[in-house]
Amino acid sequence: MKIVIISGLAHRDREVVQEVIRNFSNVTLIHIFAEPKKKTGINFCNWVNNKGKKILKKLHNIRISRRFRNNRPEGLDCERIRFPSKEINTEKGAALIKSLQPDVLFTSQAPILKKAIFRIPKLAAINNHYGMAPQYRGNDTLFWALYYQDYEHVGGCIHYISKGVDTGNILAQVRPKIEKGDGEAELNIKTTLLLAKTVPQILGIIQKSQVLPKGKIQLEKGRNFKSSERTLYVDIKFLFLKTMGFRRVENTREKIEFFI
Repeated sequence: MKIVIISGLAHRDREVVQEVIRNFSNVTLIHIFAEPKKKTGINFCNWVNNKGKKILKKLHNIRISRRFRNNRPEGLDCERIRFPSKEINTEKGAALIKSLQPDVLFTSQAPILKKAIFRIPKLAAINNHYGMAPQYRGNDTLFWALYYQDYEHVGGCIHYISKGVDTGNILAQVRPKIEKGDGEAELNIKTTLLLAKTVPQILGIIQKSQVLPKGKIQLEKGRNFKSSERTLYVDIKFLFLKTMGFRRVENTREKIEFFI
């Protein structure tokens, strides 16, 4: 089975991608990258918001990177192609993917794919999502579940790619063990480890199946969280409430559910 992976290879995504590469021999990785944005006029409030968010995100990523420091992009043992993320949905991107003749297209930290792209693979297009769809679709979904103290929906899922944002049938859901003192970084790490264990199992089932698993249909619309919704004010408010004891984490058990 030929697997083509599209990923920006953030620290947590490299862990999942590495497990796919370890378990399957015929894998090509399209390592997408963002080109520098053109500078626009400066608005002071936007500047403070963006600068503050970048600092907090960097601190968050440092904590995650310490756990996954051994999984470097250059250590991924497969064919690798660097490609601009903004061009993945263009004719150039489609031509590249078609030339690789994928049976399965797998994404982890990738742009929303157009129908012309996710219909290219022979079998399926599958996404690795750090959030519990349909309740938490889009960006920063682990954070928003914590923010709303919705601990039953802290986790991730593996789903088919369809039209829309994280709306395809779900093949598996993972919920990390939540313990006292766990924050966003710790739960990101725990969720990553569960997804890294689950994704190869799903791909293995698809490889052996005569009939493609249908998965669990998302009956609810849920909510699509945009990256712009997580402002510096929201982060500071959450940190303040947590520090003051108004955001007490409830212990939950680790759980993996398959819908195949």
